[in-house]
Amino acid sequence: MNAIVLAAPSEVLPDFHAATEKYPFDVRTSSAINRPLLASIGADLRAVFAINITRAWSLGRLAAVVRGQNRDAIMSLAFVPTTSYSALGIVAAQRWFARTAGGFLDDADDPWAWSGERVRADFPPSSTSPAAARRFAHAAVTSWDRQDRVDDTVLIVSELVTNSIEYSSSANVSVDIAYTDGNVYVAVSDTAANNLPVLRRPGQGTHAGRGLRIVGSSSTWWGVTAAAQAKTVWAELGHTRPLAGTG
Repeated sequence: MNAIVLAAPSEVLPDFHAATEKYPFDVRTSSAINRPLLASIGADLRAVFAINITRAWSLGRLAAVVRGQNRDAIMSLAFVPTTSYSALGIVAAQRWFARTAGGFLDDADDPWAWSGERVRADFPPSSTSPAAARRFAHAAVTSWDRQDRVDDTVLIVSELVTNSIEYSSSANVSVDIAYTDGNVYVAVSDTAANNLPVLRRPGQGTHAGRGLRIVGSSSTWWGVTAAAQAKTVWAELGHTRPLAGTG
């Protein structure tokens, strides 16, 4: 597996492509993900990194196409409102690539080497776990003296842990929270690799997709990383909060 697909809007693609130059892989770039591009790589497909996939793709459908080329390929998808494009550059791309083990980064490498501070905790699939995860997140961000990020981080952790417990059958849910250069990063992982989030637009059911809309409106960008045996839903909170209604 030597080829990686990077698909991103034209506004951010040059910086994200530049961030790939340090890695010894064949990187195919595009402004949007498409089936012919994936098919042209076939079994050599190592990973797919894509920002803002079109409505023609659901996460499950894209995962099926990617795994149809290579069942061990990594898929990492990011979602960002256009108002946050200016916050994404080479450094943001490098952090994304570096924290995705098995993509640009080999499995044996440390996906947290970029972070200044990092804490981790595991929670059982229990109704009490979202509250425990909120307390964990509150303590971590407060200890880093980022009170301006406490409420959003706690809210994101609560939504993601609740979703993971409700929609997966994992023995536990792992929460990682990292901090570096004024940015807070949240990752919630479980072993439900085939149970990917369903992205619904507002109005498609009263509560459907509400949690992910909250995550999107409370972070600079967020995403889903799916490997063969696990998945992670992540969010990054930058220096400035996105405008209301842009998630």
